[in-house]
Amino acid sequence: MTQRRKPAISAKRPLTPREERTLREALVSGATRVEAAAAAGITRQLLDTRLRDQLADVRVGQGRREQRRVYVDPTPEEIEKRKLEVQALWTDADREERRLNFSGPLG
Repeated sequence: MTQRRKPAISAKRPLTPREERTLREALVSGATRVEAAAAAGITRQLLDTRLRDQLADVRVGQGRREQRRVYVDPTPEEIEKRKLEVQALWTDADREERRLNFSGPLG
């Protein structure tokens, strides 16, 4: 008896609308090609092929770059507010210890 082989998924077949939608969402959100292909239930090779034609408008790998955090220096008012929040947690013993261990300004 001869065993039947599973038919290989052809890289020539177009994506179904469901696969295409899943891939677009995954790639725009910053998923890798492997993760996006797994989410859509296709091979990475088929995804690579479709990125050249059916998904040519999708920019792969651009989602994560846009998530960089922008840090802004705190204003003097924010610094003062945070200083008071920290000092409110100190006990009298903490204050006394800080006064006794103060070595003076640097320099």
